[in-house]
Amino acid sequence: MTEGYPGKTVLARSNPHLGEEDASPPELVGLAGEYRLVFAGSPVLALTGDGISVGAARVRQTEEALTYQYTDVIYGPGQVPLLREVRHQLLTRPGQFSTIVTIPFLVPERGAMRLFFECQRDADATLGALTLMLDERIADRRVGDIVVVPLPGGKEAFMDVTARVRSFQPDLEAQYPPTDFLSQLAQRDLNGDEQLHSALRLYLRAVENRLTQDGYILLSAAVDDLCGGRNKMKPHDMRAALEAAGQTPAMSTLERASSVRGRLIHNGMVDLADLYTAWYDLEEITRVLLRHRAELDGGWPTRVPMYAGPLLAEPRIADVQLEQPQTEPPAQSLLQILNDIGQAQRS
Repeated sequence: MTEGYPGKTVLARSNPHLGEEDASPPELVGLAGEYRLVFAGSPVLALTGDGISVGAARVRQTEEALTYQYTDVIYGPGQVPLLREVRHQLLTRPGQFSTIVTIPFLVPERGAMRLFFECQRDADATLGALTLMLDERIADRRVGDIVVVPLPGGKEAFMDVTARVRSFQPDLEAQYPPTDFLSQLAQRDLNGDEQLHSALRLYLRAVENRLTQDGYILLSAAVDDLCGGRNKMKPHDMRAALEAAGQTPAMSTLERASSVRGRLIHNGMVDLADLYTAWYDLEEITRVLLRHRAELDGGWPTRVPMYAGPLLAEPRIADVQLEQPQTEPPAQSLLQILNDIGQAQRS
């Protein structure tokens, strides 16, 4: 957690397993909050309004804009990176609603990320069950996670549920000029190797879902494909492939990566600390194997060092409104139209 200006209520950490970064803001400890999993999907009138309760979770749909928050760490010419929190309005596509699974919680003094992880797990299962009973179109596209803690006076504190997004350190391109090796990529025909093509697509999907269970499974699929395994990502398969790429991997690292993959497949979840460590190990393995398969030399380090020093907070939280589509607003909301249609059919 960072400090430094009044009204700061963000909970954002680069590593939730470091004790000093896993403390909730003191002004929020003990308050009741809501974890919200948001999907965009086709509207179901029975889910509008208060929605339905499934155990401790509540599922509802709305066409109203939602607010979410994320955190960036931006590296500049100075010695201390800038920490920036930004809030956005979340809009759905025309013709779709936001399908929201809400789970209540109390803000703990420590361990909020673990709590959010468990909330996300429960919310996924709840929406999966509802989708099973209705149709997959109510969960057409995962939008993201929102954590809100109501404050006195009608205000709300928005808390980050993802790790900080960090820009590159300013001296990285000076140390490793991209033009020296990007020219190799420009001359490489990626379409000539279907296995490489498939692994690159899996890798991209994985990094879109970094530090998540889904992302880890996608990385595992890419590695297994490149190792010539049989969908089990065995340590000896990874070791043989890495040695062919000129690397000497530690078996303990490979065994941990394989173990986390197995627990995710068979148990559905793993300890957050194990996932965090294994993620970066497996991503580095994937990058090494992809570069070897693509016959690309050089490039940035397969594990770029992360800044671990202090951060300078901005003097305020910025509220950013996304631009509205340049179209004429409908005379009625989609919910009103659907209600009118339903009433006409009943009459």
